[in-house]
Amino acid sequence: MQEYNVKLFYSIPTASIRATVDGGTNVWYEFSQEIQNAINNPIPDLVTGDFDSAETRCLNYFEAHGAKIIHTPDQDETDFNKCVRQIRIELAAREMKVYLLKKFSMCVGYDGGVFFPR
Repeated sequence: MQEYNVKLFYSIPTASIRATVDGGTNVWYEFSQEIQNAINNPIPDLVTGDFDSAETRCLNYFEAHGAKIIHTPDQDETDFNKCVRQIRIELAAREMKVYLLKKFSMCVGYDGGVFFPR
């Protein structure tokens, strides 16, 4: 497992809500297949986006394992912005409040690549 994956790996169980965005869902699917027996439930709570780059097999897999698939076709905002809005809606539905952001892990997909801030 590469160094950036190790940091991401250890933050997964402590996340209140886990979400993937569009093509990042494909990356998370591949990563989750590598670690599936190493942590409890690597399935995201939410999968959002206009799904122009998410693979159907990945969407189907996560949906079958309990992820909410939320299609956000609006092209006036980025998929990331729409995902943040969906996270806010999910927090309200769970009656959760976030007062302090202790950790923020972000995965940004670009040109088929992935960047994990350190």
